[in-house]
Amino acid sequence: NNINNNNSDPPTTCVGITSPALWGWQMYDEPQVRLFPALRNWSDSIAKRQPGVLRFINLLPNYASNGQLNATGYEEYVRQFVETVQPDILCMDHYPFFTPGSEYSTDNATKAGYHRNLQVFREQANGIPFYNFFNTMPFGSHYDPTESQLRWQIFTSLVYGSKGVLYFCYWTPPGNDFVHGGAIMTPKNNMTNYVPGPHYMQATRINSKLKIYGNYLLNATSIQVVRVNSSMPPSEISSRLEGTLLTSANGSKEGTTWDFAFGFFKEDDTNSLLIHNQDENHAALITINTSTKITIQEVNEVTGVVTDVEDDAPAMPGLQLSLLSGDARLLVLTI
Repeated sequence: NNINNNNSDPPTTCVGITSPALWGWQMYDEPQVRLFPALRNWSDSIAKRQPGVLRFINLLPNYASNGQLNATGYEEYVRQFVETVQPDILCMDHYPFFTPGSEYSTDNATKAGYHRNLQVFREQANGIPFYNFFNTMPFGSHYDPTESQLRWQIFTSLVYGSKGVLYFCYWTPPGNDFVHGGAIMTPKNNMTNYVPGPHYMQATRINSKLKIYGNYLLNATSIQVVRVNSSMPPSEISSRLEGTLLTSANGSKEGTTWDFAFGFFKEDDTNSLLIHNQDENHAALITINTSTKITIQEVNEVTGVVTDVEDDAPAMPGLQLSLLSGDARLLVLTI
């Protein structure tokens, strides 16, 4: 249920709705720092009247200006939210532009900014689960994302330890920014009826994989995030991987650039590694090496069964894994 979704001051009391179907309240969207104390009071009111009901507040992205944030910077904005509101979860919306060559841009509205936004959440969460909205449709100056760009956004979030990803949008909202339609459910008959659009089956395919991977990542702790690419010498890659269960990694296709992100996770005695192809336009083959004392298995993305990993290019030294554009694979490493 959505209580408030504008720039006005939040209410001071809890809305008195009770139902066994009530999971939580979407309380506020993109608040400024000045509203945090009032949101804390309101959140406490809901918790007192409806214990266990989710209190959901979505934050601004890191490409918002300091004036929009009402803060001196984005890290300060998130830190104050965590300290003041003490939320059930953290969430933000970030809709990156997939501008060619922007992989390491200083512009926060790009893929590089998406990484930085997730890193701030990872650092500031202090054990609070975090989610994020990502772009699923054409709106404003955003073009319609491909399935591999959907994968890129989702699996980049998972690499950083996100516990939930939210499609923007499931349904196509009204307004001049959304005249192209293109959400998961797209309008027909002058906005009077909604039917599954092209992104519906894409989301279905991706979500089936997320459901499997969630069994291993949802309760796991994010230990480390490492990113490597073809511009780095082997010594730098080894340095970045120091302290992890990998000893080296590189892209195996000569003559092309490559870019991978690793998310290392741990739950009890289980070590998991999510390997993500950061290229949303090309498939990739990665070579990884570990200590000989480590057994590598893989979570089957269809069945969920953990089996010994198969080398996709056994004629080459090391272990080779192929990844579709923007896709990821989940390994289980046993010491």
